[in-house]
Amino acid sequence: MSILVMGTILVLLNFIVNKIAGLNRKKWFISGIITMILLAPLVYILTLNIIGSYSGGGIGANFAGFVFATTTFINGLIFLVFGFFSKKFQF
Repeated sequence: MSILVMGTILVLLNFIVNKIAGLNRKKWFISGIITMILLAPLVYILTLNIIGSYSGGGIGANFAGFVFATTTFINGLIFLVFGFFSKKFQF
């Protein structure tokens, strides 16, 4: 169930960033940095608190938080790659 929720969050994040950034390189860079620096630790902490409270904490909650935060971080890296390889066209 938690994988489905995380997948939904990532799909919504990608959709929102794609609609906001468009072809603007600067916005892709900014959204990638925000995703990597701000959202990844937030996802880790929230996953530890939510899964840890239901399962009793421990290594399982820590591993799930690490996996979800790593997935979010990689998503931010992909945003940076899109910004690097997008055209220099700005609206």
